[in-house]
Formats: sequence, C-alpha cells, structure tokens
Amino acid sequence: MSDILTNGLENGCVICLIKLSGIWDELQPFIDVGGGASKLTSILHTAGYGPLSVLDISSVVLDAGKNRLGGVAHGVEWIDCDITSWQPQKNIKFGMTGQYFTF
Repeated sequence: MSDILTNGLENGCVICLIKLSGIWDELQPFIDVGGGASKLTSILHTAGYGPLSVLDISSVVLDAGKNRLGGVAHGVEWIDCDITSWQPQKNIKFGMTGQYFTF
C-alpha cells in the first residue's frame, strides 16, 4: 500500500483512494500528518479539496511545503508540532500520513 500512495502522488491515485474510501468529501477538513514537504497537499489543493492542514514536527520541512504551494500556501493551515502533543482546534474529518488513512 505504501508504494501505491508514494508513487500514486504523481498521477492522482491518492485522490482516487480517498474517494473510494467513501468517508471523506472534498469540503471537509483534512490533515496531512508528517506531510510538510509532501506533494499530497499540492495535489489536493489543485483538485479543489479543503480546508487543508499540514502537521509536521519540522519547521524546515513545513517551509518547503509552503514554498511548493507558492502564493496559495496561505490557504493551508501549517502546524509546527509533534503529533503526540497536538491539540486540534477544530474537528478534522479525515487525515493521512505517508502510510495510512485515518479518522
């Protein structure tokens, strides 16, 4: 499964897997945990999904993700935090790490 998720980022397979899950639609809050420099946020944003959040323990990696999105990065919530101490400020319907769908 991790190969599908990693390699699928280039061709939209992740969006297909998300849609097939049937538990999330594009207008519900989504968080990419550990996805600071991931392409997933770019792909979801381009496809019109949101609101989007990205949580990562590394501010350097989060900055790389912001740079990837350029002028639209302000539309994403960037959370510099360790997931084990994170306290969500809103209800998140769907989340993903590099390996798993959750929530």
